[in-house]
Amino acid sequence: MLGVRSGQRARRQPPSRAASQVLLYEAIVRTSTSTRAPTSAPRRFALPETMELNARVIIRTKDQRVFVKEQLGYEGGLANPLSWDRTVEKFHWLSEAFADADLRHALVRAVQQLDTRPLFELMDLLAQVRPNAAFPTAHPGVQ
Repeated sequence: MLGVRSGQRARRQPPSRAASQVLLYEAIVRTSTSTRAPTSAPRRFALPETMELNARVIIRTKDQRVFVKEQLGYEGGLANPLSWDRTVEKFHWLSEAFADADLRHALVRAVQQLDTRPLFELMDLLAQVRPNAAFPTAHPGVQ
């Protein structure tokens, strides 16, 4: 690299808040959804290029009745993104077993101030998150 002597590492600029949020969203989507759809699935239920998650539930009863429910998209999907407040609520719901309330609030503040604070501060906070559930959960989940 230009301007860097051998044996020295180039210092990278921390990503912007928007770039970090995109990377975090992509990491969550990649780990929580499968991009491979069965080949027999109808096209609108198999859209890996848009990462949209759709579902169809069909119930057939013994007396030959059929109940069908389709869900196209979801809250937090591309067509219906989560608000910041809803994102924070979901974060607390998903992380309360792994981080106490003070740490979760510090993480939210660090992400809110990502453009003005060094990235290592967020990384230090993330390092404090427990790898296994260690705290009681009280949140009823995303409603």
